[in-house]
Amino acid sequence: MQLVMCPIQQPGQNGMPKIKNIDAPPKRGYLGPITIKGIPILIHWSFPLGGIFIAFFLGDLSWATAIPLVLAYTTLILIHELGHVLAARMFSLDVHLLLVSAAGGWCFAECPSSVTSKVAFYGGGIIAQLVLLAVTVIYLILYGNPSSVFINSFVLVFTVVNVVILVVNILPAEGTDGKKLWTILGGNG
Repeated sequence: MQLVMCPIQQPGQNGMPKIKNIDAPPKRGYLGPITIKGIPILIHWSFPLGGIFIAFFLGDLSWATAIPLVLAYTTLILIHELGHVLAARMFSLDVHLLLVSAAGGWCFAECPSSVTSKVAFYGGGIIAQLVLLAVTVIYLILYGNPSSVFINSFVLVFTVVNVVILVVNILPAEGTDGKKLWTILGGNG
């Protein structure tokens, strides 16, 4: 599940933000930070498990299947989080940190203030996933089902897995973008 958080940035050590409600940026189990456009990205050691779980579900744990699924799943999570980043930047909000793991991603950013900016911010990941789904379906319509295991892994993750994650994210369950969106749209956010 992806979750957007709005912590307050405070000065931290080694260029990493100190985030309210978090004693320090996580260090154990995370690789990085990798900094892209001024945003530190920490990747948890568990990130390959998402793709490996999909390979296990498919009944094929061979390297030829598992590696592309790991790459595709991680790409899907990053695209979702980049949707939050783009929405934040659209409303001039500071993005402090991205975390990526097998369980999903988390975008730590300055809290949006208007209803429009909140809907865009919390819905940014879902919109990014919908765009990715549309592009993948158009690819399938134009070129058909790919014969390459590598590309087919991306198609599978960008369609089937993407839809499952979309449904989870739209639900008003604790820890999802949907929870925030339903709260805002219900007039309580």
